[in-house]
Amino acid sequence: MRRAQQRRDEDPPRVVVDACVWHAAFLRDLIVHAAVTGAVFPVWTPTIEAEWTRSVIRRRPEITMTRIQLVADRMRAAMPGGCIAPPSVPPIPLQLRARFPDPCDLHVVGAAIAGAAPFICTFDRRGFPAGALRTLGIEAITPDRLLQKLLARDRPQLIEALHRHRASLRSPPADARTYGEMLQRNALAETARAVENELEKRAREG
Repeated sequence: MRRAQQRRDEDPPRVVVDACVWHAAFLRDLIVHAAVTGAVFPVWTPTIEAEWTRSVIRRRPEITMTRIQLVADRMRAAMPGGCIAPPSVPPIPLQLRARFPDPCDLHVVGAAIAGAAPFICTFDRRGFPAGALRTLGIEAITPDRLLQKLLARDRPQLIEALHRHRASLRSPPADARTYGEMLQRNALAETARAVENELEKRAREG
């Protein structure tokens, strides 16, 4: 039950990314870029993958399952070893299970234990009580807080990931200022403020 804690100081940090974060295309692409540059090691399961792909199709009916599955396949190829398939949720004591509001979230906790990931990146902070997770050596953090941790850990690496992500945007292209606004619209306001000057400099350098 302490495996996640043991990996906390390893590089890059292993982070279970919840379906609600993968759902947003902007965040999804940003996390992939951060993984490719070595700033973070995202972890997820086929269950999490199925949740976010179904969520995208439910909200965007014009997107076919074939198309979204291609996206999921490219993610697996870009982040080899990230998608793990634990045979079942690891045994969590009954009294601890009762501290989670929704039993359906336990598979995410199980993924963190199975993947030795000390962090769960999610918008659903209420679904992952800090006290219950602390017992397992796990912390739930928002995407903005995750990026703040990565900036503190290896700033040049994450700046490079953000620069590459900005440069990859084509419909429409995004200059540094526009990209900062996009970060803010995607609940990454603190990150936007922290990297504004560096991203403008990188944009000028090309």
